[in-house]
Amino acid sequence: MMSKLKVDLLLLQKDQIWKDEDWIVPLSLALEGLTAQQAAWQPQGDNLTIRQYVNHIQHYNQRVLNRHQDKDPGAEAENNLQTFGSPGDPYDEAGWQQLVRDVTDTSLALRDMIDAYDDESLAAPYPDTDINRGQQLAGWIIHDAYHAGQIVLLRKLQGCWRTSN
Repeated sequence: MMSKLKVDLLLLQKDQIWKDEDWIVPLSLALEGLTAQQAAWQPQGDNLTIRQYVNHIQHYNQRVLNRHQDKDPGAEAENNLQTFGSPGDPYDEAGWQQLVRDVTDTSLALRDMIDAYDDESLAAPYPDTDINRGQQLAGWIIHDAYHAGQIVLLRKLQGCWRTSN
């Protein structure tokens, strides 16, 4: 029987980052109930919107999923800033809700992919890098946690975040 200890640890982290509220706010909860107008709100200065963070998360999560499935990840962005896209149209509720569904579907597909691995699979090389699949996933999970925190902060700044659990 193949070991799944490392897989189980990655699944625990993935679930805490996506759906299980513990000591950090998971991404699904950070996005819950947001309107297109709230997602397109931009703080003063040269700052990003929630929609831009979600565009960025979806861009990289889809690339990660494709690469782990040995599929073409698609064209690489010219630079990281391009992955954030436009601030979003505050009146495009359908487009915003589709983006939330897309990021949800990709996150769940990534979780299923991790669950299908065993520890030996995690040791396999991550395509075109010097790291293995497990190392890549551990770093990627931190990426989503980081941006979930930014989204919560933006919600707090605009007054659309809950005040208690």
